[in-house]
Amino acid sequence: MPGVERASLPERVASGQNTAFRIEIRETLEDRDWDRFLAQTEGGHHVQTSLWARVQAQFGWRPVRVLVYEGASLVAGVQILTRSFGVAGSIGNAIRGPVLARNDATLARRVVEPLADVVKERRIRHLIMQPAAGMGLLEAPLVAQGFRPSSMVSILPATVIVDLSADPERLLAGMHSKTRYNIRLGERKGLTVREGTADDLGTFYRLLVATSERQGFTTDSQAYFETLWDVFAPEGHIKLFLAEYDGEAVSAFLYIGFGDTLVYKRGAWSGQHGSKHPNELLHWKVMGWAKEQGYRQYDFDGITLPVAQAALEGQPLPPELRKTVAAFKLGFGGKVVQLPPVYEQIRNPVLRWGYDTLFPYIKDSPLTRRLLRSPAPRGRVTLTDSDERI
Repeated sequence: MPGVERASLPERVASGQNTAFRIEIRETLEDRDWDRFLAQTEGGHHVQTSLWARVQAQFGWRPVRVLVYEGASLVAGVQILTRSFGVAGSIGNAIRGPVLARNDATLARRVVEPLADVVKERRIRHLIMQPAAGMGLLEAPLVAQGFRPSSMVSILPATVIVDLSADPERLLAGMHSKTRYNIRLGERKGLTVREGTADDLGTFYRLLVATSERQGFTTDSQAYFETLWDVFAPEGHIKLFLAEYDGEAVSAFLYIGFGDTLVYKRGAWSGQHGSKHPNELLHWKVMGWAKEQGYRQYDFDGITLPVAQAALEGQPLPPELRKTVAAFKLGFGGKVVQLPPVYEQIRNPVLRWGYDTLFPYIKDSPLTRRLLRSPAPRGRVTLTDSDERI
């Protein structure tokens, strides 16, 4: 592709096989070949795309991709976003990667082995990785390369995914009875739902600020969401939907559609007309839209671990978790999917000791948050499970 420079490592041949794997390292912001691979591969996620890298570049993050080719076919890869701190070196973050075209232990090793060279050449002092969903076979090669499970880095541990292949009546039947009732109530109470445009981003942001003030979390600037829109909109990957009452915007949800999945990225609610249940209706109407557009899955983009564990074990939620955002998402009847754990690598033993000793005390400080502006799926936003149901 024009403008993409490729640097290939020496060809490596899988032991006991005749197949040659070629490793390529890329650092360009735009990489349509990689994005296409992710869209067509199970486990591919928009936070691994070059589109996401372009958005995070505004915060000083730069991509480096380790790509594995089998003949002419791209069969595995990972995008690492790195941020330099000058003479102190860099940090790196790879969320929902590596991604493999097939469950193959040899292929898993091939994509992980070059990471040692990448870390050394780019002076990455701390590298965080959360493999793509279903990529448990990456654990052994990651540990072999000096990674360890992280107990201090918090990235979404689980999510709720609704299978859109069922007909609408079956989707409704699979929901909690209260959720189903609230959806029908919203329809009767005169709420309307429409698709938004770039001109509605100001309304979305106003509602998001109101939500953040009510719930006590920080959010990104309006310019961030405008950049997100500008990057993802040209190919139709970003969508905005609004619920209105008497012409007044009550709720607004922002989505990223990639591959066969529509991901609920951010929800905003004015706090008004809660008795009409605009948020339940908005989710339901967007599910219908997504189904019509050919998406197979509706991803709620994260729930907390205690709620996920209770659901996976078939246990009722304890009282303190029943009025949380995560519990609200469970009401839509989707499947709880536990995501792979987060791994981290700190090669320097002195830095590793300092990190283990000091970081637990400073990780939540405002200064640390500013320095480590994260390119994780939820950006800088820190959501808490409050009673606000968005």
